[in-house]
Amino acid sequence: MYLIFLLLFLCSVSVHGRDYSWAGRSGFQFLRRPVSISSSGMGGGGTADVSDFTRYINPALAGDMEGPELNMAFGNTTFQDNLRFSGEMAFPFGSYFFGITMLNHRIDDIYLTGDLQSEVPTVSTAWQSSDFSVTAGVNRNRYFRWAVSLGGAFEEFDGYRAGAFVASAGTQVRLLEEQLLLGFSALNLGQSTSFLRDSTDLGDGEDLPRTFRAGAAWRTSLGEVRVQPFADIVYYHTYDPDDGVRENISDRVFYPLGLVVTPVEWMRLRVGKNLGHETDLVAFGTTLQADYLSARLAFAVQDFDGARHMEWNLGVGFDIGGFAQQEK
Repeated sequence: MYLIFLLLFLCSVSVHGRDYSWAGRSGFQFLRRPVSISSSGMGGGGTADVSDFTRYINPALAGDMEGPELNMAFGNTTFQDNLRFSGEMAFPFGSYFFGITMLNHRIDDIYLTGDLQSEVPTVSTAWQSSDFSVTAGVNRNRYFRWAVSLGGAFEEFDGYRAGAFVASAGTQVRLLEEQLLLGFSALNLGQSTSFLRDSTDLGDGEDLPRTFRAGAAWRTSLGEVRVQPFADIVYYHTYDPDDGVRENISDRVFYPLGLVVTPVEWMRLRVGKNLGHETDLVAFGTTLQADYLSARLAFAVQDFDGARHMEWNLGVGFDIGGFAQQEK
């Protein structure tokens, strides 16, 4: 029972021959990693204010848009064979707003290691995951908004497939003439099916890796330069059945700190650090704006037992509403 599932998620996972015992031991772990490029450039923070892929940080932040927007992103998240692609569209309608988000994540060349390696031959395989969600929210006024996101996720490994229902919710509060921003969110509330391949069933489904976030941001300026520091608390909960199969699974708390500097209207610079995360050293990024197009870049320096790696993410945004108004 759970044999193939255990091979990837309950054992250590080795990519390109390297062994990492900290690897996720429960399904749908990709939902925990920030997809937002703005957040990635600040060490995973931004619960109070990010501008892209808000479903994975705080669904309520989609209410910040002034018109329909389209965002696309592509990135390498751990090694050269670990790639993901994501896209989103957001639509405001008066005091309401809606969004559609999709994510596709693939890891190639996975080598199985760990306690169960002696029980099975060493193999190389691939892991595929996808997520699709719809967000709906309300701007109660300029100081308060909330939103709910519902969707489904899918994972496949070595021919075994599992699905999951995913629910998330968030809120944003603006205080002190909108200088102080507060954000709160509960993400990935749902449960997966068991992993299936043909007539083989690997057992019951599981709770998803739930994430609870709280964050604050302060909007200020130094002369003509706008500055916005961020501080977040992120609590990860991984389902751990008391059956003696899984070991060393514990809840985790991280403290992302970040800073956004806007020296000119067409550029934003980001830097951040995810305190409490043993592999994340520092993150930085930028957003470049030109009329109705924006380009976002984010880089994160990671250290896996002395092996340094640069994670990168690239995104493009298009202000559909602003472009349509200009054409009129």
